[in-house]
Amino acid sequence: MIARTTREIYILADHTKIRGRETQVNIYGSCSYDRPCTLITDDYVSADAVEQLRSRGIQVIVVPVKQRKTVEMAAQ
Repeated sequence: MIARTTREIYILADHTKIRGRETQVNIYGSCSYDRPCTLITDDYVSADAVEQLRSRGIQVIVVPVKQRKTVEMAAQ
């Protein structure tokens, strides 16, 4: 699906889909894109993962999660 787009790529993924590893960021950082790519994620993402993604030319937008306690309590 991503390969078929003709404009910018926007990916919306929570922090569980982005895991900073010792030398490589999982999933999105391991791909190369031939057009501008923006990843939108929550603020649970590690700073290391964000840095690695940005070093690969991926724009990362980190959105603050409000009412964390409410969300965590609802999940229980």
